[in-house]
Amino acid sequence: MIYGIILAGGKGKRMGSTIPKQYLRLKEKPIVIWTIDAFLKSKLFDVIYLMVNDNWKSHSMELLKKYYTFQESTKIRICTNNCNNRTLSLKDAIDTVIKENGIKTDDIVISHDAVRPFVSCKILNDCIFHTERAQIAMAAVLSSETMYMSESEGVLTKSFNRNKCYIGQSPLGCKLNLLHHILHSYSIDELRNATAVSQLFINRNIDVKMSYGEENNFKITTPKDLAFAEFYVENINTNLKQ
Repeated sequence: MIYGIILAGGKGKRMGSTIPKQYLRLKEKPIVIWTIDAFLKSKLFDVIYLMVNDNWKSHSMELLKKYYTFQESTKIRICTNNCNNRTLSLKDAIDTVIKENGIKTDDIVISHDAVRPFVSCKILNDCIFHTERAQIAMAAVLSSETMYMSESEGVLTKSFNRNKCYIGQSPLGCKLNLLHHILHSYSIDELRNATAVSQLFINRNIDVKMSYGEENNFKITTPKDLAFAEFYVENINTNLKQ
């Protein structure tokens, strides 16, 4: 089985909105619906889990009824928690997947941020391809900027060769049994403080295979990002009409 998990439980404080950013409208529909569309249209997933905050479960269910046919919605299952933490949300989603479906050695999970609505079929397919062969893979793009580290406040203390620096994105793919094992090998506090799920594997000396990423697969975090996303959508529609 290939499971898709869309993480849509964050508050999105940096957006400065009264509602979580994943529910903000991007042109004609909410951001999270764009992301679900990408997963459904890829036809790569047996089941898609949408992880949302408890307080937004009813709203999420209404969105599924509004934008999808009954047949489409049967592929989507909603799971909830109230932790507002990406890593803990993924852990709860994985536990739900296993509780409802059991676990087999060849099961694969592809997790993705709900606010990366422009994930392409090529990105998803390549992540699955490398996950099947390497157990874990994550979309990444080569950095176009020189990367620095600051080990002293206000001072750049180290630079890195940008030809060896990559910017991590999502999706992240992993064999279900391995992801379950890794997530349960850390304490709740360790999971809450983790900067990225991929770091949990690196800390255990497990290599994370890079899969195909795209600059267009950007994360909508701020009002500026949303404005750029709207421009991007207009540009896509214009090109399709030409």
